[in-house]
Amino acid sequence: MFVVGLTLGLSGLIAHVITNILPVLIDREIRISGIIVDENTGEGIAYADVQIVGGPSKETDGTGNFEFVVPVSRYRGGVTLMVFDPEYKSETLEISEDLERPVAIKLKSLQKKSLFIGKIKKFQISHWLGHPTVAIDVVLTNSNPSSMKVEELIVYLEDPRGAKISLVPIYLFSVNPPQALRGSYIRINSNSDVSISAEFGYQTPQLLAINNKILQNSPAIAPSPPIERPIFQKALVDEMKKFARDKFLWEEGDWKLNLEIKTEVENVVKEFQFSITESDVIELKKVIDIYDFGYGVLTQMRFAGPEPGFVEIANIH
Repeated sequence: MFVVGLTLGLSGLIAHVITNILPVLIDREIRISGIIVDENTGEGIAYADVQIVGGPSKETDGTGNFEFVVPVSRYRGGVTLMVFDPEYKSETLEISEDLERPVAIKLKSLQKKSLFIGKIKKFQISHWLGHPTVAIDVVLTNSNPSSMKVEELIVYLEDPRGAKISLVPIYLFSVNPPQALRGSYIRINSNSDVSISAEFGYQTPQLLAINNKILQNSPAIAPSPPIERPIFQKALVDEMKKFARDKFLWEEGDWKLNLEIKTEVENVVKEFQFSITESDVIELKKVIDIYDFGYGVLTQMRFAGPEPGFVEIANIH
C-alpha cells in the first residue's frame, strides 16, 4: 500500500510539474491569429481593432488579418478576443481550445442612413474650347453613427432642351478637413461635414485630339502673364477658335446640375437648378478671342487672362 501510495503521489507530482511548472520554466510562445470579415460581403475589414482581454491589442492589416504571439503559460486556459470598428457592431469571441487554429470573426455593419448633400457654396461655369466645365464647392453631411466612404462624385448637366451632358473630374481643388481625403476616396466621419471643391468638364475625342495638338505646339516653359505677343501659330489659333465657336454648348436659359455621390452603401442624388443669361454667354465667349496668347487653352492659363473665361452663378438652388 505504501508503494502504491508513493507511486500515485509521484504521478500527481509529475503531472503538476508538467502542467504548471514546466510551462513557466520553458515558456513557449503560441500564435493566435485569424481574419475579421464583413458579415454580408465576406470581405476582410482593414484596420479593425482586435484585443485579447487582459492582454495586448493591435489593428488588422489591409486585408483584415491579425496575429498575436503570446506566452502559452498566460493563456493556456483560453483567450477572449474583442473586435472594434467604427462602422460595425463590436464582437466578442471566446477560444478555449486549439488556440493556434486561425479564426474568422464576422462583424455586422451598422445601419447607415443616406448621406446628405448640402447647398453649393460656390458655383462657376466656364468652357474648355467650347466644352462646358463647372467648378463646384459643395458640403456633404454624414449624420450616421459611423463614418461613410465616398468613392465617387458623378456630375452631369441638363440643358434647356433636356439633353444630358456627362462631366468627368478635371481637378480636385481641396477637401476640408484635409484628413478626410484618403488617397482615392473620401472618408466622412460620423456626425461630420466635408467640403469638396472640384472642377468637372465635358470631354470628347475631338476635344482631346485638338488639345494634344495644342500641347505639342506649346512652349516648353509656359510664359507668365501678361503676355504681349502670340505663342501659337496662326493656323493653329484659327483651328482652336473655329472649334470652340462650333462646339460651344452654353446657351441662355434654365439649366439643371445633378450631383450623384457614390458610397459603399448606396448612391445619393441631388438636383440643382440655375439660369444662364445672354450676357453670361457673351462673357464666356470673350476668352476665345485671346487664344493666341495661351489664355483659356493652356492648363495653367485657363483663368489667368484679361478675360477670365468663367462666370460665377449665384442663382443656383
